[in-house]
Amino acid sequence: MPRNGFGLTPAQVHRAVARELAEHVPIPIPANRSSARRRVPHALAHRRPRRTGRQPGRDELPPGRTLAALARHNLKGLDQALARRREQAHQLYELVGETPGLTVHAPVPEDTPNGYSALWRVGLDRPRDFSARLAEAGVANSVGTYRLRAAHQHPACQDLSPAECPRAAEAVDRMLAVTLQLRTTEADLYRVAETIRREAKTWAEGR
Repeated sequence: MPRNGFGLTPAQVHRAVARELAEHVPIPIPANRSSARRRVPHALAHRRPRRTGRQPGRDELPPGRTLAALARHNLKGLDQALARRREQAHQLYELVGETPGLTVHAPVPEDTPNGYSALWRVGLDRPRDFSARLAEAGVANSVGTYRLRAAHQHPACQDLSPAECPRAAEAVDRMLAVTLQLRTTEADLYRVAETIRREAKTWAEGR
């Protein structure tokens, strides 16, 4: 069943919006109350941002309130989700093990990582290309998938004539931050770890 960015199926979205709005958001009820109860959640779940300036109808709410309802729904499970994310990151460290060319990120004393992602320092040649190769192999990561880079190298900052930040660029380019999702399973972790080990070995051998 397709899921959205909140990790919910369409049916779960309908139920979450209806429940949260019923508890926290006043909804204008038309004269026919029974029909309103049937129509409002469905309309809200599919509401998209409008650029026409038209005001919502009596049985509609602005898209911002729909997103707020989804946020309330997800916040209830936030602590559990964060704990699971940390557990998955720790498990991924163990599965990848001592892979040549990768060193588990060691924070400086004043740095306190949140533990939400597994982080390695890439000691291989052409680290950005290596991260891109992992992305091609199905391992989503900050550099290879999302093109993370130091601020002075970002196209959006070029008009600001930014100063060079070589240490930041070196840190970012050599950082492997594997992206974990709410729907990531244990089987996914094994697949990701096996891919990282294989690709690192191939890269070190001069792919």
